[in-house]
Amino acid sequence: MELNPKPQLDVLLVSELPLWPLDRGYCVHGVNMLRALKAMGLRVAATTLRPSEETMPGWLSERMLDWPTANKTDIKRFALGWHGKTFGLRCKVAEHQALNGRELAGLLTLVEQVRPGAVIAVGQHGPVILRGLSWAYPNLPRVWYAADEPVSFQLSMLAREGLGSLRHRARLAVVFGLMQVLYNRGNPAHRLSAAIGVSPKDTKRLGIIGGCKAKTIRNGVDTDYYQPDPTVMRMPRTCAFWGDLSFEPNVDAIRWFVKKVWRQVSYQRPDAKLTIMGRRPGDAVLSLADEACVEVLPDVPDLRPTLRSTGAAVMPMRCGHGIKNKLLEAAAMGMPILASPKAVKGLVFGEGRPPIVVCKGASDWVAGLDKVWGQPGLASATGELARQWVLDRHTWPGAAQKMQRLLQTLTPDEPIYYADAQQPPLPKRRSQQEAA
Repeated sequence: MELNPKPQLDVLLVSELPLWPLDRGYCVHGVNMLRALKAMGLRVAATTLRPSEETMPGWLSERMLDWPTANKTDIKRFALGWHGKTFGLRCKVAEHQALNGRELAGLLTLVEQVRPGAVIAVGQHGPVILRGLSWAYPNLPRVWYAADEPVSFQLSMLAREGLGSLRHRARLAVVFGLMQVLYNRGNPAHRLSAAIGVSPKDTKRLGIIGGCKAKTIRNGVDTDYYQPDPTVMRMPRTCAFWGDLSFEPNVDAIRWFVKKVWRQVSYQRPDAKLTIMGRRPGDAVLSLADEACVEVLPDVPDLRPTLRSTGAAVMPMRCGHGIKNKLLEAAAMGMPILASPKAVKGLVFGEGRPPIVVCKGASDWVAGLDKVWGQPGLASATGELARQWVLDRHTWPGAAQKMQRLLQTLTPDEPIYYADAQQPPLPKRRSQQEAA
């Protein structure tokens, strides 16, 4: 019997929710990180508690593993990871988020089968999942790929929505704050190995609230998929906004833009056109098609043909956190970009002016569109600079290299003892006062 069997996988990426389609931030950074690590030669796979209802690309389907049904032993071992004097509160927070420990415990069964060298959880519920592994495998590196810090996100929404949403946003901020503290802190043996943010501010907050090592790994963009087509002419006086149209910051941004900016633009230029594209638009977004010169296209399977012929990308974000994937996509396609200060927060442009027109108020937006539309040569040169910027700073291979370096620093001094290895005697459990 082998004392320390070699891992069958280098990395197992896990999520409670489906990773496909790429219409949410955690899906984008989870799937693209998986592919980039695979391209580097690492043995990687992914699993999700809730399977996707849409057809995945072949390479991703081959990397997806089923989430097993847990046996009684694994349910008990998973629960021991949650145990401590705040066990009851942990269970209540999980229940509030519709998380069932018996379902989540199936991950232990899978970990025993594939023997990963590290587990990376994406999505807001990562700490809940990872803590359940901590008792059975205390030496297994457990990383929360958080990207955005959820408490700060809720507070930013509250600041935008006002006192009318105080009860709702405060409740969510408390729930996510409790989730980070209850599942990340306490007994050091049960804490996360590391948390990952996409901007220094998010990373700092994750480290403070989570009580663990935190690392900034900025989002990348698929520069092969999103690339300009020099044979396609950009239509004059056109602009576009896209994204998940059920996501609150997107809904807030485009509604504000249409009411405060676009009404002025369309009045002055009746031939102008704004195209809004994305999945799951609600009535608040669909009703914008009633405005002059506005087109709403729900559930477009491929955004690129429309974006390649559009004169500018608009990013009027007023709330939310983290790096905007749509901005990176627009830059990769060489589009002229107009963005709010909130949309560019967390980005690094190096020396000189950023290849983006930053607009603060409605008058800046109107003037910015006039400038971009009126100087096509300057707009084209700015788009080329924007693409070069993402090639230099925001590629997924570059992000994957940072992830690999982080995982190398988390290599345990003691071996990871899997079920088929000869395990040493279990250490004496901490007293109830010592446990978290």
